[in-house]
Amino acid sequence: MPKFMRPYIEGIVDVIDDGHCEFRAIAERVGLTEESHVMVQRALIKELKEHRNKYIEVYASADRYKYILDGLHPPKNPSSFAPPNKWLTLPDMGHIVASCYNRPVVEMTTLDIEVSETFFHLEVRIRLIRKAT
Repeated sequence: MPKFMRPYIEGIVDVIDDGHCEFRAIAERVGLTEESHVMVQRALIKELKEHRNKYIEVYASADRYKYILDGLHPPKNPSSFAPPNKWLTLPDMGHIVASCYNRPVVEMTTLDIEVSETFFHLEVRIRLIRKAT
């Protein structure tokens, strides 16, 4: 993150880089400990399952929904390095996090990547999609 932006950021969390890092960062930001990353995964799974039809609409297919749901389930050994198919990917999961914890999620990347995204609660996302069409 560029240094000039840091004064405007509410909190910066530095977590263990083990493939569970996005889940660990969310745990820290919602008042849990970094070790509670599996609780975050379970909460996101619950959110996804409780609003299955809405998420299938967002993902445009039941197959994509299942792929993302499977990716949220912790690996067999949650204390080992998580394989890439178990990583939290914001393009796919940012709105699940925003809906689950009822707060916007902002992804900021380095200048060389030049991609930043903001994710909102699912209800906001659905309304924006419907207004755009």
